[in-house]
Amino acid sequence: MRVLILLVGLITMFMACENRIDDFTAGKLESLCQVSIPVCQTRVTCLIDEDHFISGDFPGSSAVLLYAEHPKNRLKIKLLLSEEVYPGTELLIRLYDVGCVSSQENRVADRDIFLLAGEDQILDFEFEFNGLGDHLIEIFSDMNAHYQMIVDIQPQFAQE
Repeated sequence: MRVLILLVGLITMFMACENRIDDFTAGKLESLCQVSIPVCQTRVTCLIDEDHFISGDFPGSSAVLLYAEHPKNRLKIKLLLSEEVYPGTELLIRLYDVGCVSSQENRVADRDIFLLAGEDQILDFEFEFNGLGDHLIEIFSDMNAHYQMIVDIQPQFAQE
C-alpha cells in the first residue's frame, strides 16, 4: 500500500511538472536546434520566434538567433525553470544589435536564482532594441536546472 501511495505521488508530481511546461509553451513548437547559422563571429544552432520555444540545461551557455521583422521592438524573454538542483548566483542574457556592433544585457548576480523566479519558477526579462534582421541572444548561468525559453516581440511604432 505504501508503495502504491508513493507511486501515485510521484506520478502526480511528474504530471504537474509536465502540465506547467505545457501551459508555459502552449501553442508553440519546440525548436530542435539542428541548424548552423553564422552570426556575430560565432555559429548558432537554435532559432527562436513567437511560434517556437527552446529547451536547455544550465549550467553553461547557449546562443540563439532571433529575427526581428520591424526596425524598433520590445522583446520579452521568459524562462521556465524545472528540475532545479542548484540555484546558482548568476544569470546573464545578452542581446546583440544587427551586425553585432553593440549589445545590451540583463544580468542577475549574487542572488539565488530560484528565489528570484518565485513560486511559478518563471524569470522575465525585457529589452528595447532597434534593427530589422538577425539578432544574437546569448544566455549564461551557473545554476543547475532545466529550462524552457519563450519570447514575445512587440513592434514599437512611432508616436504621431
